[in-house]
Amino acid sequence: MQTPLFSRLWPNAVLIGAVSIIEIAFSSPLFATLGFEYSALMALSLSFVCGMEASLNKLAWRSRLGRVLTLWSIPLLVSLLSLLWLRNCALWDGIILYFEIALPSALLGGAFGAAFSMFFRSRRTSFLVFVAFWIVTLVLSLLPGYTNPQLFTYGWQYGFFPGLVWDEALELSNAYLLFRAENLVWAAFVISIPIAIGSTGSLLKRVGIPTALAVAAFWILSQNDLFQITSSHARVEHSLSHVSRPAQGCVVHYDSASLTAEEIEQVNADIRWYLYDVRQRFLLRDTSSPINIYIYPSTETLNELVGTRAASIAKPWLGELHIAKGNLHSLKHELTHILLREKAAWPFYASWSTGLTEGAAMSVEPEFDGIYSLDEHAARILQLHYASGVKPVMAFTGFAANASTKSYVLAGSFSRYLLNTYGPEHFDRVYVTLNFEKEYGKPIDSLDAEWKRWLAPLMTPLEADDSEHFRYYYDRASIIFNPCLRRIGKLERKAQEAFGRKGYSDAERLYRDAVTAGGGIGPLVGESYAILMQDKDERALELLDTSRSPELQKQRAALYLEKADLGVLTHGQSAQANYASAERVKISSGQFILAYVRSVLDTSDVASIFHTYLHHLYHRRTLDDSIRRVLIDSMASMHHRTEHFDRVALSIRFLQTSMLQQMGMLTKAAELDPFGNVEEEANGHSDIDLFLKTESLTATDSLAISAVYLHFATLPEGDRRVLGELLQAEVYCPQKYARTVRDISDEIDRQWHFRHGIPPTPYRGTSP
Repeated sequence: MQTPLFSRLWPNAVLIGAVSIIEIAFSSPLFATLGFEYSALMALSLSFVCGMEASLNKLAWRSRLGRVLTLWSIPLLVSLLSLLWLRNCALWDGIILYFEIALPSALLGGAFGAAFSMFFRSRRTSFLVFVAFWIVTLVLSLLPGYTNPQLFTYGWQYGFFPGLVWDEALELSNAYLLFRAENLVWAAFVISIPIAIGSTGSLLKRVGIPTALAVAAFWILSQNDLFQITSSHARVEHSLSHVSRPAQGCVVHYDSASLTAEEIEQVNADIRWYLYDVRQRFLLRDTSSPINIYIYPSTETLNELVGTRAASIAKPWLGELHIAKGNLHSLKHELTHILLREKAAWPFYASWSTGLTEGAAMSVEPEFDGIYSLDEHAARILQLHYASGVKPVMAFTGFAANASTKSYVLAGSFSRYLLNTYGPEHFDRVYVTLNFEKEYGKPIDSLDAEWKRWLAPLMTPLEADDSEHFRYYYDRASIIFNPCLRRIGKLERKAQEAFGRKGYSDAERLYRDAVTAGGGIGPLVGESYAILMQDKDERALELLDTSRSPELQKQRAALYLEKADLGVLTHGQSAQANYASAERVKISSGQFILAYVRSVLDTSDVASIFHTYLHHLYHRRTLDDSIRRVLIDSMASMHHRTEHFDRVALSIRFLQTSMLQQMGMLTKAAELDPFGNVEEEANGHSDIDLFLKTESLTATDSLAISAVYLHFATLPEGDRRVLGELLQAEVYCPQKYARTVRDISDEIDRQWHFRHGIPPTPYRGTSP
């Protein structure tokens, strides 16, 4: 009989070498560089190639081991040779990961293949059985990511898969080591079977060893939740033990220590509105399918149980979403993914186009950053030539190849255009079929051109602050093109750990290394915090002032507020100029109002108390509620009211209300109105009267007043006049930002009518 080609070593060596060369030559830098992604992909390949080779040979164990190690070394050598033209920011880390991930997978593949070659006489049979075993166990390893809340999975072929959400600080944990120990037990069990069958020892010995190994393997498997290899619903619901039921079939799971009764009541009211509004927009009729919403107390808890820190996760096929308390602003977005399962099909009940999936969810959100609307952002992306159109991001590779903010905005604006222009019936169908020509009677190129013409009225001449605003969001590349991503994430994680144990000098050094590796604004701000905690305020400000790398300059707008605050702490001359820059660029409505309030208080009659407030905020990194309350209330009592528009009173009241809101005291927050309470209005001393009569309002004042009105309109109503506040928000808003304010007002107005049993006006969208 002729020896099969792939039972020899050299064809397999050529095969695995070709796979590694293709991976390096044709993938993005993140995947091509020796690191986690490269190691996991090579592990997957090696597990198959080594197992295939072993299943076709009957060799001594030493010879088998030598072949496995030879095959395993080839991708490593190819990667090391690629250093001649590829940059590797963390070569030693990459080598360690290759040993930790690829070596066990290669050895296990060889072990399983050898076991089947011992069990079956026929090479063909042993090979086919190994292939079937490899496929079945691969599918089974991925199932927990499908059936459980978790995103991550562990598999002997690839080691660890974090899911399709990027966590820069990814690392292999103790759970990975326990999983590899479990792999060894399973491998020993499989190998023991043919050995026992071929043994001439006693029956007890032949049966006892495989049985003991099987019992051990299944016991470890049953403890996977405990070992954090899996994260079942039971484990998650044990952590989030309280439930509420805002609507039929909808259950909210939460930790009672993280949400007050008022906060959960507000969440329930929001959910009822979101369910109604999204169903109306897409003409959805299913109200019986269950929905489970898991609200985690922090992003760290979310990461531990689900496997993501930054992102919120929807699993339409399970009818559930997972979100941290601090990210509840994206709850409507995630619920849209869940509800659109009605239009999609097995297995994921979502569109196979990432652009349509995310675009649909973006289309229901009333605004993007509280300053400019989603469509205004899309128009500026095109105007500034950060994209030529939407067609590329409607494909999975195109969506991932762009910076995430750019892909989400373009897809969201395009989806909103399709819904407004052609109606939800066509969109619901293309969501599944992906056939634009069939559903709309024209190819996507024509629809893309129509959409760009629709956005054209928004492409007005840009002022300097507009350009800086949009550059901050879109002048960046996708993370898959950053070969140092894992290095940066590891340094930031270690810096955070050092900061947490008060090792501030170590944290400073680690953050600095992350900045040097290309980490951008995040680690730079972390470095400044570490310096501040060493009581070196001037040095922290100097750091932010002298950071001149091109990448940092692109995102310098994010530093204005912090530089202004540090200017206050160091009694420098730059504070007001930087506050003015933050107000001018307006990264978001939240950043704008913070800059406005702090700028006002810094030059007020309560400046000394405000400076103490800032000192506590920056030097403790968390401000105790009692201290914060004393300081803000002291500002309120020490301030002398004026006869005209009182910016200081407005700022102090806004701080008081925001503080109560953060403490979960929503009703009290709503009662403390920055524009004058009921008694003041009755006596004719309401601030709002002064606002209407004054002629001293600047454009910045007007936008601040509008933003505060919108903020209060979202709080629990009580006796307050929500619709009147919305009207005032539109009256005071400068025309330049009116589009976003109208969109937000429309959302709040329609929600108010819904809550009061009045049919809301159907959403009709807006036109440029």
